[in-house]
Amino acid sequence: MTAIEYCDLYDENGVPLNKTVVRGTHVENGEHYLAVHVWIQNSAGEYLIQQRSPQKSYPNMWAPTAGAVTSGETGRGSAQREIEEEIGLTVDPQALRFIGQRTDGHVVVELWTVLSEVALADLTLQVEEVSAVQWVSQTRLLEMIADGSFWDYGEAYFKQVFSAVNRS
Repeated sequence: MTAIEYCDLYDENGVPLNKTVVRGTHVENGEHYLAVHVWIQNSAGEYLIQQRSPQKSYPNMWAPTAGAVTSGETGRGSAQREIEEEIGLTVDPQALRFIGQRTDGHVVVELWTVLSEVALADLTLQVEEVSAVQWVSQTRLLEMIADGSFWDYGEAYFKQVFSAVNRS
């Protein structure tokens, strides 16, 4: 049996509304969940991406490490937790760098980046969430977006991510 998760709600700018709901509950206009996307990059400029489990919605789609922020949690704390839960990588929370936020429907997404030199063999995948991981170059990532195997968050999203991580 899956544990019930609670999430706080936010306005479109990520300001808390002091309202908590069960994750997945329909929210009204002006109410948003908070989520994180974490872009893990190595010194070669490659991105660590993960393939969604076949049991998840959007099965087998490639994406960055991502997840919902639970009630009482910060974006930074959620980013650290999601990395550890989904791929078994422990990062110093202070090493996580906030690179922006976007609103997509009823979700405010905080974008984070962190540098890591982890070897793929050293990762422990949460099989309910992740079926594979790989390091890819920006060129390969763009090819995957074009061929539909990587989640296409839109041109403005990727410009924001690539601009921020390339300044790291």
